Amino acid sequence: MLKISHSKWELITLFTICICLFFSIQAYVSQRVEQSARNAVEAFLNAASEKDFNAYVSNSVDTLPLSVRRQLFDDEFDNEIDNFVGYQIESVQKVDNKHATAIVEIREKDLTLTMKYPVIFDGEKWVVDLGNSENIAQYSSDGKKIFPVFK
Repeated sequence: MLKISHSKWELITLFTICICLFFSIQAYVSQRVEQSARNAVEAFLNAASEKDFNAYVSNSVDTLPLSVRRQLFDDEFDNEIDNFVGYQIESVQKVDNKHATAIVEIREKDLTLTMKYPVIFDGEKWVVDLGNSENIAQYSSDGKKIFPVFK
């Protein structure tokens, strides 16, 4: 029978505890990033649906000047908000401790968009990166895929 001294058992136990703590902390940090990113996307989309430009801007970043963002917000959201039915966050994936990606389904009366939103930590809070967001799919109200169309 293999005999292990008491001090070696203590060392093995301590090592095992450290490994468990490490993986627990990593899982917690990952969940924190994903939850923070999800909260930022929700705040951004709620601001848009409520026509709250200040909240919309404070929960997003863009390369466009603020005056242009205001004009686009007024023009586009005033026309489209009446068609807005709702949204559902399909997934949020951690990229690293300062970046995540959210896939969101946005439903309008005659159209469903699937958007991919990068979410970043700007040093103070999590925000949606509009300049790098992309429309990854569009469906008509009858479920027909409009975009992208592959032949």
